[in-house]
Amino acid sequence: MNKNIKISVVVPIYNVDRWLQRCLTSIIGQSFTEFELLLVNDGSTDDSLRICQSFSKKDERIKIINKRNGGLSDARNAGIDIAQGGYIVFVDSDDYLERNYLFDLYHNIIKTNADIAMCEYKEVTEKGKLIKKVYLNEMSSAQIVSGRQIIKNIYKDKGTINIVAWNKIYKTSLFTDLKYPVGRFFEDEYMIIPIMYKTKKVCLVRNILYNYVQRSGSIMLSPLTIKKVKDINHFKLWRINFFKKNKDKELYYAAIDDYKNWILMLRQSKFADKEYFTYLQHQYRKYTLQFYPRNMKKITKDILGSINLNFASKLKK
Repeated sequence: MNKNIKISVVVPIYNVDRWLQRCLTSIIGQSFTEFELLLVNDGSTDDSLRICQSFSKKDERIKIINKRNGGLSDARNAGIDIAQGGYIVFVDSDDYLERNYLFDLYHNIIKTNADIAMCEYKEVTEKGKLIKKVYLNEMSSAQIVSGRQIIKNIYKDKGTINIVAWNKIYKTSLFTDLKYPVGRFFEDEYMIIPIMYKTKKVCLVRNILYNYVQRSGSIMLSPLTIKKVKDINHFKLWRINFFKKNKDKELYYAAIDDYKNWILMLRQSKFADKEYFTYLQHQYRKYTLQFYPRNMKKITKDILGSINLNFASKLKK
């Protein structure tokens, strides 16, 4: 670690030349200045690298890492590997920050001696028009909560602010021996659960400091595909097994219930693809046989029967 660098700011970059200048300008213009800016160019084929180079010529805090395209997880891992700061933040390259983002998060994590500090944010359009504000008040009135409490809130329909990587500052040491999974959608899930689970103190900063841009072509807004469904299924089963391994009965059953509700929700999907319905049917059977409590098997068997009829009627159409 470099004592002169308080925070490492990691920005994964891939073909975002339309939004990158706004993002980097918001970082360079932060009121807090003791940071390094790690721009991980993940094999961009547009003008993104040139924009990075233009900024780096004007600011010695910027380091550019050029690599082959490996996806968001691989780019974040590359930034983590060379981070010199005692604390680390992640910024998506199409998003942008309020001026006191780093100052407020750093001040609060130091003041409270927390492992993580997280802030509120705005969802905005590509042009910066407000879609909605996302507050921490809905989660807890306390300033300090445990990481386990953050995980519990994921299962109360207010999970997005807890799961994402980008509205938080972390002690860099939390990432020792942890890597983002490469090649999967929803990579934040696999990192935030083990990190939060071992974190005793999370500081809640009740200021809107981050602007999350809802782009029309983003993964979160893209339609369902078999690949996406399988990736969602994988991380939901991974969560179940994580809590089972840690012998946390409350979160184990919360994850099971969440999995059940997800599959029942998918049943109503308009994604009418035979492969999709066959896969969903198989996963529901796997779920009832392997994870559900024994005294509920008859109920889930009846539910499965009704789903089979639903599948049959849809596949005939």
